[in-house]
Amino acid sequence: MFGGRGRPAVAAIVALSLGLTPAVASDAGSRIGPELSFDIPAQDLDRALDAFGAATGVQILYETALVANRRSGAVAGVLDRDAALRRLLAGSGLVPRVIATGTIAIAPSREAVTDPGLLRAKQAAHVYYGHAQSGLVAALCRDAATRQPGYRVVLQYWLDPAGRIVRLRVIGSSGDDARDRAVARVVTAARFDPPPAGMPQPVTVAVEPGRGGAAGCRSEASLVR
Repeated sequence: MFGGRGRPAVAAIVALSLGLTPAVASDAGSRIGPELSFDIPAQDLDRALDAFGAATGVQILYETALVANRRSGAVAGVLDRDAALRRLLAGSGLVPRVIATGTIAIAPSREAVTDPGLLRAKQAAHVYYGHAQSGLVAALCRDAATRQPGYRVVLQYWLDPAGRIVRLRVIGSSGDDARDRAVARVVTAARFDPPPAGMPQPVTVAVEPGRGGAAGCRSEASLVR
């Protein structure tokens, strides 16, 4: 995650959490109190995650195939958000990963990933997204419409074998259509290395200007790799 005033932070979901679907959220950017009253019965995990998103206003991203045929735990009573989500995921082999303010991805726990091929794919994804993240930060910092703080946008995009974005959609709006279009324009124009063979898609990224510090965006030359 990249910090600094006005310097966009881009959180890339690694290969094990690609192909994510947004759960229903009433207001992904809303503030919630330390505790809420929950009444989510044990049920299919995807439906439980949708109910959690609607109850908390948090956007929950998950891979459809990852949650298929899994059951949630029941969540009832007055709990803080984190405790409620842990109870909902108990016994599923899945854990929450915070990728931006108000946005959480559901991924396998480290203990659940034992297949050597899957582990290699995860390592390759970390390397690939490290480079892609740097490129996106550079592009967002160069554009006056996207370098300013005070917004958050969650996007999904699909790459062709050459690393060009062939499809993009906004799944978490900033609340400003013009800002959403500006971020989508900048990201779509970005150039990436060819993705690893067989990489699951779409790629999900959360763009949010960093908070704190005064360094701001660094120069283009220092960010482009």
